[in-house]
Parts: sequence; C-alpha cells; structure tokens
Amino acid sequence: MNWLVDGRIGGMNTFLYGILFLFPIFFLPITQDAFAFQKLYLIIVVTTIIIAIGMIRVLVTKKIMWNASIISFSSFLIFLSSLASTLVSSPNKIQAIFTVPSGLTAIFFLATWSVVIIQLRPSKAWMVMKISTLFLSIIVIVSFLFHISFSPLGTYLETGIFIGFFVLCVVCELIQSPYVKRKTLVSIAFLIIYSIAGVISIQFVLKNKVMSSLPSYRMSFDIARATLAQPSTAIFGTGVDNYSSIFTRSKTSSYNTTPFWDITFAHGRSFILDMWAEIGLFGVVFFMLFIIVVYYHCTRFTTKMFFTYVVLILFLFPSSFVLLFLFFTCAGLIIEMNCHVRKKVMVETNFPIVIIGGLFSFLFILFISYIFVRVYRAEYHYSYGLVSVNNRVDEAYRHLQKAVALNPYTESYRIRLSQLYFLIADVRAKKGQEKLSKNDTHLIAQALEFGLTQAKAVIRLNPEKAMNWENLGDIYGFIVGTVNGADVWAIASYQRAIQLDPVSPRLRLKIGGMYYKTSKYEEARNYFQQAIELKSDWSNAHYNLAHVFFQEKKYQEAVNELEKTGALLVPDSAEFQKTTKELVEFKKYIQ
Repeated sequence: MNWLVDGRIGGMNTFLYGILFLFPIFFLPITQDAFAFQKLYLIIVVTTIIIAIGMIRVLVTKKIMWNASIISFSSFLIFLSSLASTLVSSPNKIQAIFTVPSGLTAIFFLATWSVVIIQLRPSKAWMVMKISTLFLSIIVIVSFLFHISFSPLGTYLETGIFIGFFVLCVVCELIQSPYVKRKTLVSIAFLIIYSIAGVISIQFVLKNKVMSSLPSYRMSFDIARATLAQPSTAIFGTGVDNYSSIFTRSKTSSYNTTPFWDITFAHGRSFILDMWAEIGLFGVVFFMLFIIVVYYHCTRFTTKMFFTYVVLILFLFPSSFVLLFLFFTCAGLIIEMNCHVRKKVMVETNFPIVIIGGLFSFLFILFISYIFVRVYRAEYHYSYGLVSVNNRVDEAYRHLQKAVALNPYTESYRIRLSQLYFLIADVRAKKGQEKLSKNDTHLIAQALEFGLTQAKAVIRLNPEKAMNWENLGDIYGFIVGTVNGADVWAIASYQRAIQLDPVSPRLRLKIGGMYYKTSKYEEARNYFQQAIELKSDWSNAHYNLAHVFFQEKKYQEAVNELEKTGALLVPDSAEFQKTTKELVEFKKYIQ
C-alpha cells in the first residue's frame, strides 16, 4: 500500500466514506448470504478501485507518498498466518480462500482496508459512521414497529454489538464536550435513537436465545485446545474453514445431552478461540501483536475504550465479518490519528520499472477480478437453485449445475447437486415401473451416476469432514436394492464418517438402518444399541431397536423398547399414535 498518495487531493476519500456509510445498511438478497457476503464484495470492489486510482496517480505524478506505520506490516502478519494455515492444514484450500468471515479473501481485504484508512486519513470518518448507524437504527426501529424481524447487518446479535459501539462513542463525546449546546443536543438525539435500536436488538437476542444456541465457552476452549495434540495443528491449526472437522473429532458424549446434539457447528462461541482452532498459535500470536501495536497508539482514554470494546467482542462473541470490519476499521482510525511520519519518494529515475510494475499490477487486478466475479456468479446461481428446488426441479438443476461449473471447489454446491440428482431419479421412478419408458430408465440411471460422481467429488475436496462421508452414505443408501453392493458402500461411508465423528448417535442409526434393510438383524441391533448408549433419550433409536427385536422374535424386548419410545414422544403426536398402535400389535405376540 506504500504507493497510495494523499487521498484528500484526489477525492479517494469519497470512496472510503462510501464504504463507511453503506456498510451497515448494505445488503442484496440475490445470494444465499445477503449480508456478510455482499458486504465483503462491497469492500473488495471499493478497495480495489482506491488501489487502482492510487496506482494511476503514481504514474501521473511520478512520486510515491505514504504514512509510515508498523500496523501496515503487523496487519498483514494476520493474513500471512491465515495463508500458512491454509497451505499447511486446510484440506479444501480453494474454498478456504473465499469463505466468510475468516477466509483469506476476507482477512486480506480487511487488513488492506485498515491500511487504506491510514493512508487516506479521513477526517470525517467517525461522523460518517455515526450517521450511517443512525440510519441502521431507524431501520431496526421501523422493522420492529411493523413486526418485521429484520436488520441490514444480518443478525440482531451483530446489530446490537455494532450499535453498542456507537452508544459508547456518543457517551464519550458527551462527557468530553458537555458545554457545546448544539452539539450536545444532536448527540443526545443520536444516543436516544441508538439506545432504542440497541434495546430492540438485545431483546431479540435474548428472546431467541441466540447465545445459548452456540457451543459453550468451555467446549469452544476444549476444541481449540485439541489442536495442541499434534505439532502441526498446534502451530498452524486445523485449517481455515475446517472448524467442523475438529469439532466432530473433539466433542465428547456429553454433547449428546444438549439440545443441539445433532448439529455440527462451523464456529464456536468466541472468535479468538475459533482463530486458535483454525489458524493455530501462529495466528493467535500475530493477532495479539496487532492488538498490542494498536494499543500502543491509543494516546487518548476514549480511543482506548473504543478499542477495548471491539477487542472484548472478539473474545466474547462468535466469528462475524461485521465485527471484524468494526475491529479493523477502529484500528485503522486509531493509528491514523497518531500517524505523523509521512514519506515521499520521487520515481523519475526508475520510472520504466514503475511502469512495468504498474502494468503487471493491473493485469493481476484484472485476473483477480475475474475470479471474484465467477465466485459471485456461483453464489447467485446457488441461491436461486435452493429457491427453485421446491418449485421447479429442472430450474434448480440448471442453477446448481451452473454454480458448480463456476466454482467447483465449494462443497455445499456439490452436496446439494448430488442430492438433487437423486431427487430427480426418485421423481421419475415414482411414475411406476409399468409406465417407465426406456428413456426414463436411462435418465434415472444417468441421474444416479451423476449424483454419485458429485458426492465422491465432495470427498476429494475435503475427506476430513464427517458430513461429506455421511452424504455419500446417504446417496448409496438411496440405491440399495437397485445397485448390487450399494449397502456395502453405504456402510463403509458411514463407518468412515464415524471415525471423524466418533460420538454421533445419528451415524450409528444410519448404519443400523442399512443392516436392517438387508435383514442383518444382529449387526443392526448392535448399532442401534450403540446409538442408545450415546443418547439414551432418543426415541428413534429405541423405536428401531424395537423393530429389530421383533424381527428376531424377541417380543418382550420389542415391547419394552416401544414403551420407552412412547415415553419419549409428545403425547397425541402422530409419532406417539403410531407407536401406541404398534405397541398393541406387538403385545399380541407375547404368550
């Protein structure tokens, strides 16, 4: 970034102010993630424009001017630690580049963003952000009055934290300037609106128990600590975008007693603990170094309070692109206020080298822009594919296939496409065997083959995720009875998933189901009993075990398991009525 010249001369601050104003309220509902993903691309586009303008001005003026600061180096150390973790540990390295919020793209452009702030030195940044947050607060209040659960920041947790930062800013402003009447009245008005929106956000967070629906701090710490088991993961972590892998390997059977036992989390409760788990101690050390550098530049009590607030939220709350943006923006503005060393270099004598460097830089920007456009288009098609899947299967197929073609490295695209192929085959097969033409039979076989191809491709992208192997097992399970050996492959896939998720009762139930389907009742019973050992209050496991006992003519044991099933079900529910009816039938076999 050392080639950026004074932004106040060339109007580059206009673009910077544009990001600061638009960020809290910008969203586009044309991708699966209408908020964080869109905000990331807003920063990518505008930051790239600022960089391109800076390069052009260097060529025109033949001089380079920059504000010297150690943060320009320390911020990119965080990116380098993410890069090292991706190269060493991440199984799916391409997906790790584009994942939000902690992927390489997000970290790089946020680090670049903080350096851009230091170079352009925007004098009205805080005011622009306060006005933007005012608009955000009004949107939240209006949505609440019309009984609409909506915030352009994405979640109410992020909204409450973001608005809380500016509540702190205004309070500090009032304490510092209590005698400027006009300024005081405006600040009080801002504070009232902020506070109302903040209370609304906190109410939604508490009402929906957002924090309690995440892994506990203790569990998040234990998962991060599990990386210390091996030197490579201790230093580089388990890999960017690979949190779910270490989560499934490290959770204990006690997790099955929680309401979220069947959920595999992609993030823990604390950003810092997530960073430790994914990027390792290498990244944590550099991140703490960055924090120390910023604190060193906090010469005012108010800036220390602001930065302490954003540091605490990263320690106490989950990974979020919004919170990372607030962190890097606050860091950049603090350094900018205390950066007084400005350097200038004339490049007339080395101008041909500068031109060649600029040309290569522009070509690189064009190449990267092409990649980002493909990724964005893939997200667009994936989003519309999900919307269409319940209405028009052919439309969903077209969009999902396009998403995979544009970005073949995203696992969720291929998982959805593999499931859609089998949905297509199932729809055609339900026409009835007597109505199936040769063309239908061919299309069904082709859909099954393509579905398996996509499911296997997901495994190649990341063989460390249990859910990828589970998906492959589900696909094989669909064709049991149609393709010879499908049950064997399904069981093998589920067993591989169990190695990666050793305390999952759901996977035991699925393997037991495969054995039950092929009349191997002893093996089925063993796996159903394992599922019950892992989660004794799961009605499905008791129900399936009851039917195994019935097939083995152990009628008393079957009745006992059905009674346990009924005790775990909601009275008068459809499942309870079905179980009660079967219980009556089973009792007839007891002499």
